[in-house]
Amino acid sequence: MFSNRRDHPRVQYPDTRQSPTLTLLHASYQVLDVSEWGLYFTPQAGASFALNQTVNAYLTFTGGLTVHVEGVVIRIDQQGVALALSTPLPPHIINGTGAEQRAYFRLKYPPALRPALHLSWKSLDVCEISEYGLRFRADGNATYHAGEPIRAVIEFKDHESLTVTGTILRLDHDEVVVRLDYGIPANRVMSEQRHVIRQYREGQ
Repeated sequence: MFSNRRDHPRVQYPDTRQSPTLTLLHASYQVLDVSEWGLYFTPQAGASFALNQTVNAYLTFTGGLTVHVEGVVIRIDQQGVALALSTPLPPHIINGTGAEQRAYFRLKYPPALRPALHLSWKSLDVCEISEYGLRFRADGNATYHAGEPIRAVIEFKDHESLTVTGTILRLDHDEVVVRLDYGIPANRVMSEQRHVIRQYREGQ
């Protein structure tokens, strides 16, 4: 059975030099996003994909790890093709396969596992973290401006907290994107990823 749930822990690759490649029919495609049950890749010019098309391919990470994947195309848009996998990727792949992957991934939280961001006027949900930034759920009653400084405390689900400062980059729909002055420690980001995956598995 294929899963199309959108709340799986995801690894995104903003730096294309560190993104995995998907190889099928002697062509390679750049992967932008990976989760246990799916991936999102950019097709080459001239490539043709169709909804519900079955895909058998090999997913290769920058560290050299290669795994076979099979799935169906569930979405095609201007940026790429979304593939729902028939079987989940092994946990160690989502956890990261090398130092270069750990340095670039972002962790998008399922709603139930989001940390709290304590601002001076209110506490809001953290939607996503990386070593260099975060996203939090916008307060509909507040106004946000690009370039505005921000100081807050992230309270994680294990009750540990971290004070962060940064600058608002933009408002993306109902989320505020922040660039941090000092990054979230890599070991904290990795431990959060392991926690999210563990909680997700236990909830199945």
